Amino acid sequence: MGTGASSSTPTAFQEPRGFSNKLHENNSKNVFENRKYDKGKNVIMNEVAPIIIKDNNEEYQCNTKTNSLAVKGRIKEGMPEHNLVQNKYFMVKDHYHEIDILNTIKKYGAPNLRRAHGGYPVYGMGQPTQEGLRQILEMLLDDGYSDIVICNLREEPVTFINNEGDIIPYTPREADNLGENITTEGRTAKQLGELEVQIRKEILDFAALEERNQFYFYDDIADFADDPHMYFLEFEEELSVTEEVYSRYIMSVPGAQYLRLPMPAEGFLEERDIDAFVQTLKDYPRLFNKDEPSLPAFAFNGHVGVGRTTVGMVMGCLALSHKRGFPQEALKTAYPINERCPNYEKGEFSIIQQLLEYLPNGPKVKHEVDVIIDLCDDLENLRKEINECKKKLEGIKEDYEIDGYSAKEYFQKKGLKHLERYFYLIVFNSYLHDQFPLTFSQNFTEWMYRRPYLYRLLSNIDISERKTSPDLIVRGVRHLVSDDFIGLDVLSSGRDVKVSNFRKVPGLNVYGMAQPNREGLSRVIQTLMDKKHGHPLVVSFNLREDVIIDGDGETFTPREPSNLGENISMPGIDAKEIERKEALLKAEILKSGKTLQVYQEINQPREPREFNSILTIREMYESQINQTPQLRYYRMPMQDEGSPVEEHYDLLVSVIKDLDEIHTDEDGPALLFNCHDGKDRTTTAMAIAGLIMWHKKGFPVGCKLGEQEHVSLPNAEFTKGEFACVLRLVRRLPNGSQLKREVDFILDKCSETMTPMHYHAREVIFSTYNKIKTAKNEEDGGMFHRQSIFYLERYIYLILFNTYLHMERMDNWEKPFTQWMEEFGRKVRAYEVLNNLDFKEDFPKENGAGRYSQIRWRWLFKNPKQIFRGSFV
Repeated sequence: MGTGASSSTPTAFQEPRGFSNKLHENNSKNVFENRKYDKGKNVIMNEVAPIIIKDNNEEYQCNTKTNSLAVKGRIKEGMPEHNLVQNKYFMVKDHYHEIDILNTIKKYGAPNLRRAHGGYPVYGMGQPTQEGLRQILEMLLDDGYSDIVICNLREEPVTFINNEGDIIPYTPREADNLGENITTEGRTAKQLGELEVQIRKEILDFAALEERNQFYFYDDIADFADDPHMYFLEFEEELSVTEEVYSRYIMSVPGAQYLRLPMPAEGFLEERDIDAFVQTLKDYPRLFNKDEPSLPAFAFNGHVGVGRTTVGMVMGCLALSHKRGFPQEALKTAYPINERCPNYEKGEFSIIQQLLEYLPNGPKVKHEVDVIIDLCDDLENLRKEINECKKKLEGIKEDYEIDGYSAKEYFQKKGLKHLERYFYLIVFNSYLHDQFPLTFSQNFTEWMYRRPYLYRLLSNIDISERKTSPDLIVRGVRHLVSDDFIGLDVLSSGRDVKVSNFRKVPGLNVYGMAQPNREGLSRVIQTLMDKKHGHPLVVSFNLREDVIIDGDGETFTPREPSNLGENISMPGIDAKEIERKEALLKAEILKSGKTLQVYQEINQPREPREFNSILTIREMYESQINQTPQLRYYRMPMQDEGSPVEEHYDLLVSVIKDLDEIHTDEDGPALLFNCHDGKDRTTTAMAIAGLIMWHKKGFPVGCKLGEQEHVSLPNAEFTKGEFACVLRLVRRLPNGSQLKREVDFILDKCSETMTPMHYHAREVIFSTYNKIKTAKNEEDGGMFHRQSIFYLERYIYLILFNTYLHMERMDNWEKPFTQWMEEFGRKVRAYEVLNNLDFKEDFPKENGAGRYSQIRWRWLFKNPKQIFRGSFV
C-alpha cells in the first residue's frame, strides 16, 4: 500500500440517467454495410487522374499521385495485399479483447472508466467511442458539473469510422508491431490533428481507386478472425478525426472544453502541453476564488486508460488540491529520507533525493504527490511500477527477449520512463505551490527556464552504468581495448613526445593532446618545463568520462564486444566517483590474477595479456607529481560532442583566475588538456581556457571589427556561425557582435594547431549538418542532425560564457557561471534560445531537429548502443 488512503476497488458508477436535450442525439448511421453500389459506375483513366463517371455524369477527380507512390503490403501470407497508410501502416481497431480491465466499455463506451478516490471530480478512461463520449459527458452534467475539461492524452493519430450505430476509433500500426501504437515524438496537438486529416485523405483516396470504394481495417490482431474488414468509404464525413468526434458534443456544453495533450506512451508531457493545461485552469476563475466552492470536473483518456491516463488524473487532482486543500494524509509531516538505506517502495530513488534537496519544501511536495498517486492507483501506481521494474532487473540472471527487446533493456527503459513521470509530477506540484496563489503569472516553460538545474538533474536520471560491477572485465563480459590505435596520431606528435595529437594554441600557453600513458605524460611534462618552453607550472585536466587504467605503460578502457569502437560514457559522473571505479577495476584485475584478453586494434583478434603493473589515472599522475611537484592534476569528466555543463566552466575559471604569472607572454603556467583522441572535448576546453587567459592578459589583434580575414566561400555565413538562432542571441547581448568575434577568434586559433585533423569547433556545425544530404540511411541522417544541434549548443554556450567573463571581470569572477546563467540568462532569454535550436530559418526546407531542438531531450540523450550492465538505482 502507498502512503495515502486508497482502495483496490474502483469507484462505482451509478447507471447513467436518460439522455436529455443537453447534448445532441447521435445521428450517425452505418452507411457502409447497407450501401448499394450503382452498376453504372466506371473509372476512365486520362493522363492527369482517374475521373469517376456515374450515371453518365462526372462525379469527381482523384489525384493519381497517391496511387503511384503508394506502398502495398499484407500482414501475413494468405491475407489480401492492399495500400498502406503513410506507406507503412495498417489501420487497427483501438478496442481489443483484453483492453477493458474494469468492464466499463459495454455500459459507457469507454474502457476502464473510473473516478479518483478522495472525492475529487477527476475521471480516467481509455479511448471512448463517440457514443461513449456522449454518455460520459451526460453523466458529468447529470452529476451537477457545469465546468468540464476533457483531456485527450494520446500522441498517436486516431481516426474514427461509422460502424454499428457508433463511431469507432482506429489507429495506424506497423506490421511487425501491431500491438503497439506508433510514436510521433515532439508533435504538437495541432500537428497531430493535421496528421490525422492527412491520413483520412489518404484512406479516402485509396478507397476511391478501388472498385467499390473500400479500404481495409483490422479488428482482431490476436487471431485475425474475419480480418481484414472492408469498409466502404466515399465521403469525408464517413471517416472522422479526433477533434471532430470530441467537438460534436463538447461544443454544445457551454462550460466544457476539449484539450489534446500529446503524452508519450512512456514518458511525460512536453512543457508546452503543461502550459496548455495550466491555461485551461486559468479559464475557470472560480478555481482561484476562495469563496467559490465549486470545482470543474476533469476527464482524462489515453488509449487503454492505464499509464498516461493515471498520470493525467494525478495532475488533475494536484491542481484541484491547491484549490480545495490536500487530503488529511498529505498534511502529515514528511519523514526524512535515510540516504544510506533508501526505501524504494516510497520512491526514494537517487534522482528524487537530489530533486528534494533542490526544491523548496521538497519532502512535503513529494509527500503530497505520493498521497495523490495512491488516490488514483486503481490500475497503476507510479512508485510501485518503478520499484517493480527494479526488482525485475535484479532478478534477470540470463537475458531474454520481450517484444523483440532485451528484457534488461525493456525493464530499464520502462523503469526510467516511469521515474521521469514521477520526477515531473513532483516538479509540477512545486510549480503549483509557487504559481497557483499568483494565478499562474508564469507558465511552466518560463518557470523551468529559471531553474535550468532541473534539466541538468533530469539528464542524469540513468545512473545504471555508474553502478556496473568491476568484475565485468574479469568475467569476459566486456573487454579492455587499447586507447592507442592506427591513425590516432594525425599530428604525428608521438615521435617527439610519445603522445598523440600534442599541440599548442598560438600566443597562449594552452596545450592539448590525446590520452597519455605514463611514459607519454612524463615526456610531455619534461617538454613543457624545459628551457625552451620554460613553464614554471603545468596544470593538467583529464576530460574523459569513461574508465581508464594504465597496464604496463599502455592505457586501456572497457568496451562492449558488440561496440568495440566506442568508449562507454557515464554522463553526470564526477571526478571522485569515476576515480573510485578505476580503483575498483584495478583491484578486481589484480585479485583475479587472470590473463586477460585485450584488443590492441579492434579489427584484429584479441591478445592475451598478463599485466605486471597496473595504475589508475590518478596514480599515474601522482607518480609523475612525485617526480615533478610543479604538476597539478584535475579530473573533469566531460560529455563528448555537446557543451560542457556550467560546473565545468566554473572549475576552469576557479583554477585559472588565480594562477601566478598569468600576465606574462607565453612563459607562465601551462594549461594542458586531454580527452581520448585529443580532438572534440580537448579543443572545447582549450578554447574556454584561452578566453579566460585573454581576459586576464588582454585580447590580441584580430578580435576587433575589421581585423578578421574576409571569407568568400559558398555558405560562408554558416561556416562563420551566423545561424539565425545564434544571431538572435547575439542581438540580445551587450556588444554581442564583439563577443561572438572573440569566440570565433579563439576557435580559429585552436583550429590552426590541428589543420591535419580537419576540425574546427565552429565550422563543424555546418559541415556535420551538410552530411545529412549524403547520409546512407535515415538513421545516419538523424545522427548527423543531432550532432549538428549539439555542436550548435556548444557554440552558443561559448558566446554566453564570454559574455559572463566580460561582465564579471571587475569582481574577478566571484559569481560562478552557474549562478550567472540563471540570473542573466533569464534577462536575455538565453534558455528560450537554447530550447529552440534548429536550422529551420537557415534552411526552410529542413524537417527540423525534432525533440533535440529542446534542452530537455538534448541533455537526456544517451548512446542507444550502450548496453545495460549495472543496476537501476
